[in-house]
Amino acid sequence: MKDRIAFSGDHFTWLEKGCPQGSVLGPLLWIIAYNYLIVTLKDSGVAAYCYADDTVIILSGSSPESIASNLTVALTTVSEILLKSGLKLNDSKTEIVVFPGGDRKIKKKINLIVCFNKCKLKSRSVMKYLGIYIDAGLTFDNHYAYLEDKCTKLLPKLLAICQNCCGYSNEA
Repeated sequence: MKDRIAFSGDHFTWLEKGCPQGSVLGPLLWIIAYNYLIVTLKDSGVAAYCYADDTVIILSGSSPESIASNLTVALTTVSEILLKSGLKLNDSKTEIVVFPGGDRKIKKKINLIVCFNKCKLKSRSVMKYLGIYIDAGLTFDNHYAYLEDKCTKLLPKLLAICQNCCGYSNEA
């Protein structure tokens, strides 16, 4: 994995890290490198789910303090494993959402602050994961608002394209 070059015709560039998009070995190398992280978290009782390079960690605790402690341990584990592979956890993309457990009637918002890697990670009421906005109350109101906004912006463009070829109009 050293002194690698990518060619395109007569042009070339030295590769310093990662795999080119669409590479044949990219997914296999990711599985080899990242599987250890997933197995390590699972063995320590932490649920981790991954899709491509998006990872979600699910923790539970009896109090905000225990959740913060468990999260700090999990993030430290992730950071140490990534560092051994020459990777770094992106603190700015790390999001925390606290879902109240137990009785679903409990609507109390829990503000969680976790100090990690010299920065403060604060819990939010909503996060975006794999293109879906997930809120602490699992109402998906933020996602519906996002979809409505996206559709409102897209509909005039669709109308402009389709009215001449498909008979699509405002009346339809």
